[in-house]
Amino acid sequence: MTSVGVIGLGVMGSRIAENLYRAGLLTGVYNRSRAKAEDFHAKHPDVKVYSSPAELAADVNYIITVLSDDAAVSSVIEALLPHVKGKVIIELSTISPTTSVSLAAKVSGAGGVMFDAPIMGTSVDVEQKRITVLVGGPRERYPEIEPRPLRQGASHGSPRPWPWTCYKHLSKAPPCRGSRLSLSP
Repeated sequence: MTSVGVIGLGVMGSRIAENLYRAGLLTGVYNRSRAKAEDFHAKHPDVKVYSSPAELAADVNYIITVLSDDAAVSSVIEALLPHVKGKVIIELSTISPTTSVSLAAKVSGAGGVMFDAPIMGTSVDVEQKRITVLVGGPRERYPEIEPRPLRQGASHGSPRPWPWTCYKHLSKAPPCRGSRLSLSP
């Protein structure tokens, strides 16, 4: 069974969590500011609020992070490392390629897999399921994230091995060719 946890309930993360909830995939949420997580729980009582990223990781097989910057992402991923064996992390924040590649290697060394998947779009695009997601990571593992956890109504290209997506995103290369995905369950 697919179970997804979201770490980071800011402007984008809260909307992604909402879409996952509507798709029946969201197990729980974690946010540094517990009040945001409690507000989400008040609207969706069946979604668990976790006290730490590690606690969330114990209950889900897919961990989606939507955080503010390299330092926040690094802090959360480092905290998750003892708990990522057999887990998939989908990192939706826009962070530096160096940070992304370094963290992905650490996750892999701990027995998990991490996809770098920065979002292109606004909060309104997330609500309308029109974001573009540039996915980087192990191509052979991509099929397990494309049909369900990554299903945010996103247009995205074929997965590329590290660090192609990060550099493609930064170099303003032509957009990936992709397909429009639907969020309907």
